[in-house]
Amino acid sequence: MIEAAVTSYDDVPYDSKPLYSTHPDCLATAARLRGLPAASSRSCRVLELGCATGGNLIPMAYTLPGSRFVGVDLSASQIDRAKDQAQRLGLANIDLHAASIAAIDASWGSFDFVICHGVFSWVPPEIQDHILWICRELLTPHGVAYVSYNTYPGWHLRSVVRDLMRFHAARFDDPQTKVQQARSILAFMAESSTGLAGTLAQVLASEAELLKDAPDYYVFHEHLEEANQPLYFHQFIGKARAAGLAYLGEAWHHTQFDNFEPQVQETLQALSTDLIEMEQFADYLTGRTFRRTLLCHAEAPVCHTPDPTVLDQLYLTALAQPASDQPAVASSASASFRLDDGTVASTNIPIMKAALVELYRQWPAAVPFQGLVASAVRDAEIVPESQATTPAVLAALLVRGYLSHLVAIHSEPFQFARKVSDRPRASGVARMLAAERSLVPNLRHRLVGISPTERLVLQAADGTRSLDEIAGEVAPHLVTARPESAPHDSQDRQQVQDALHRLARCALFEA
Repeated sequence: MIEAAVTSYDDVPYDSKPLYSTHPDCLATAARLRGLPAASSRSCRVLELGCATGGNLIPMAYTLPGSRFVGVDLSASQIDRAKDQAQRLGLANIDLHAASIAAIDASWGSFDFVICHGVFSWVPPEIQDHILWICRELLTPHGVAYVSYNTYPGWHLRSVVRDLMRFHAARFDDPQTKVQQARSILAFMAESSTGLAGTLAQVLASEAELLKDAPDYYVFHEHLEEANQPLYFHQFIGKARAAGLAYLGEAWHHTQFDNFEPQVQETLQALSTDLIEMEQFADYLTGRTFRRTLLCHAEAPVCHTPDPTVLDQLYLTALAQPASDQPAVASSASASFRLDDGTVASTNIPIMKAALVELYRQWPAAVPFQGLVASAVRDAEIVPESQATTPAVLAALLVRGYLSHLVAIHSEPFQFARKVSDRPRASGVARMLAAERSLVPNLRHRLVGISPTERLVLQAADGTRSLDEIAGEVAPHLVTARPESAPHDSQDRQQVQDALHRLARCALFEA
């Protein structure tokens, strides 16, 4: 076995965190939407290559006790930290190994899902080949592999910025100094090129803005590591095919051909002999820099245009909020929906409007597709003679909404409490991490920002305390501006109650 070694990740640890795009539910859903009967997220085996400190894998293991998780990372210090957290949480369904990816062989067993995020572009070709070998040889027949990587053509321009930062930072030895100097040289060049014509000036300004709020560990490992080799999408698929794997789709940031003008879509279809070529041409048009590609066995039964009935056994949640308090869902008037990133999407199709409003009304709970059809038909006032075709129409619209992140589709609903119980119990992972940070993973495998008061309340909500007891525990630590005449205990209690309700809305309480 090739043991772990001292790496740059020991000097500059990578703060791993939950990535919903890697969650077994997300991967299983992507497979089932394409006709591949992937394993249930509640009873599967998952392997993560490059698991770092376990920030992605540990929350999965906590919320899916019936599944088994294996994590591997070359950095022994990061694995030690992950093991410490897993032990504190009492997790018996996770194994963490400080070892090279090259050490993984057939003796590790088979896995329903293989995750490789933020690794492929940063390792030498022989390790890339072994990653694909793992995806082929250790993946179950209907398994799904997730591999992320930097892509051209977008990275051709970013590489210039990376070269600049590495050129200047090379004269310094300390990692933190390297990062500070890399930031400084980029800021200087971006400012100095202001007003100059040309693409490079735009790239410098764009990258300076992008990295302004990025954490130091990201800057160090993305721009200052020796290895960072992007490749074209078609090159990656060529390597995957040579390893006996096939393209299933993207886990996130799907290519949205519908967003192109009709004549552009027609020309792309005429130019392309298959989906891979269409995807590659789309990358040229959009300047794509990063992909989260899903792979499966070459002989797996995949259908990229499945029957609409595939949604019958799936669930949906909202990713967009109605811009209006009371959208006119039964009319043909356009209604707008706002995504988390501020993007606004509009539709005038009654059945789609009704479905999106109902999903937001039920959020964060997942709604079964058949139940959503029934409520949408009612609210959109669909006439009886049209109701027979409505499920297929709505299914097609929702799949498009899934590709554009208006909705999320799930193979199974996440388990959490929507309301505050008499003795609320917050997620053990969130309670553990709230002691040191304001971003914690919720029970839907997403990061949630919480206020100082909510951090205190979250840690106190361990399932043993009532609302009054939580307020009593938290009150000495609250700093509030109260009118002199106001009773302190009642205001403290209200603060705690408000915090509890928001935490429940954020899917942080166990059912």
